[in-house]
Amino acid sequence: MSEWRLLAAIGRDSVLSPTAAGARTAMDKVKVSRAAASLVARGLLRQSQDPADGRGRLLRLTRKGTTLYTSVAQTARAIEADLAPGLTKAEWNAVHKALGKLSEYVHRVLDDADREG
Repeated sequence: MSEWRLLAAIGRDSVLSPTAAGARTAMDKVKVSRAAASLVARGLLRQSQDPADGRGRLLRLTRKGTTLYTSVAQTARAIEADLAPGLTKAEWNAVHKALGKLSEYVHRVLDDADREG
């Protein structure tokens, strides 16, 4: 889950520092670091030195990571397009709001589980 959250955030923004990635994904720096290491090992992400900050790092998708992100994002948009006609605009907005709240709750539960385990 952490890996996908990081991959999606970087896919949306192209380049992120670990700090910015943590803010966008609501993950702490340890979780971002572990997810980044896993994605680097799988060839989906690369890290480079931040030219503006000698100690900083920047995270970017590799070609393989971009292909995976694009594929999943296209599938998600297709599913959304298939579902959208069944709802009014107000209902669609309510679904987005409810999913946002559910996502925040799941992140808290996962973070709590990581701290306990």
